Amino acid sequence: MVYQLPVLGGERIKGKALTASVALISGVGFLLFGYDQGVMSGLFVAGQFSATFPKLAEVNSLGMPYADGAPSPFDSAVQGAVTAIYEIGALIGSLIVLWKGDLIGRRLSIAIGAVTMIVGATIMTASYEIGQFTAGRIITGIGNGMNTSTIPMWQSELSKAHNRGLLVLIEGALIAGGIMISYWIDFGFFYLDNTSVQWRFPIAFQAFFAIVLLIGILCLPESPRWLVKKGKHEQAARVLAQMDDTTVDDPAIMTTVRQLRESIEASETLLGQFSYRELFTNGPEQNFYRTSIAFIAQAFQQLSGINLITYYATTLFLSIVPDRTTARLLTCGNGTEYFAASIVALFLIDTLGRRKLMLSTAFMMSACMAILAGTVSRVNSQKALGITGIPESYVAAVCLYLFNTMFAFGWLGMTWLYPPEITPIRIRAPASAIATSSNWL
Repeated sequence: MVYQLPVLGGERIKGKALTASVALISGVGFLLFGYDQGVMSGLFVAGQFSATFPKLAEVNSLGMPYADGAPSPFDSAVQGAVTAIYEIGALIGSLIVLWKGDLIGRRLSIAIGAVTMIVGATIMTASYEIGQFTAGRIITGIGNGMNTSTIPMWQSELSKAHNRGLLVLIEGALIAGGIMISYWIDFGFFYLDNTSVQWRFPIAFQAFFAIVLLIGILCLPESPRWLVKKGKHEQAARVLAQMDDTTVDDPAIMTTVRQLRESIEASETLLGQFSYRELFTNGPEQNFYRTSIAFIAQAFQQLSGINLITYYATTLFLSIVPDRTTARLLTCGNGTEYFAASIVALFLIDTLGRRKLMLSTAFMMSACMAILAGTVSRVNSQKALGITGIPESYVAAVCLYLFNTMFAFGWLGMTWLYPPEITPIRIRAPASAIATSSNWL
């Protein structure tokens, strides 16, 4: 017997209200994803964070950089390990969904992910030593990996076909929205430099998104496709009727249920029960080729360097502009501009096409990185001589903004949309999970 979470909202949410509710809760999940990625940026240069975790912070307990040549407890290797361990947790979470996600269902996977993130956030907020904080990072990462592997699939299976692409792109834009929120919250709490609330509240606030996600998923229905696959045809019909704001005896609902059942049964009759080996063989459907494209697209999204900027934005701007307040404002502005660019991208993708947009923006991102390398090197060499305010620092700041803009246009939402579009229905769920796991590699 397949266990299902009870639906607290029953069948009261219907039609467009149901579509909007699913989109809202899915959006909250991706706001949480973005917030969790961006929140550490301002904490690495926060005085109170340094007072608790001196090995992780690049400043002293007063929030000031360590003097050149002076002994410092800061350890970049430890900082890098604690930062990266989150990605390991997220990889584990996405692999859990690949392994058991289709067995336990979309809603339960998301609910477990949300609860896991609440537990991880609580541990990090209450931390007083690095080991405890690191454990919290791993646990939070596991929850995030489960959510990001499941939410796009759950949303697409509860949406009309003509809305699915746009809704997935909006999810990508909301990642940038979450990053923007985290930057501004870090900036606001930067001024509370006499209490550990300076870093504990920004860490704890991610639990707010996770709680909203958990409540939302308990009030909304399961994927009708998953229900049909598990033999719950009557329940699937009720969900489909909710989506169309009609009754289960509507001929259109009965036809949709029959088509779903026949599609799944035909697939299993011709090919048998699904085996993960199918992902690594080609044949008429070119499964391995399609899965590889999906995997590589998401992997190269991360290899572009976007996470480096997201996690260390404040540090990067401090290396260009020594004033602490100005550097933080530039970080907040970068996050805000990143979110605005991701909204513009919604209107570009169908106009310019997937491939052309990805190639052109990748070229522009490469040019920005090349210019950044030269300008930051020049800024650092001049800073060693006591010279500040050189023109190259302004060029570097502009290139950081431009890099995020190009990434938002061509890669932020695109790599979440691309895998479901190019994979057949039979392997769509596991192929999407594998593609998502490459985010964390």
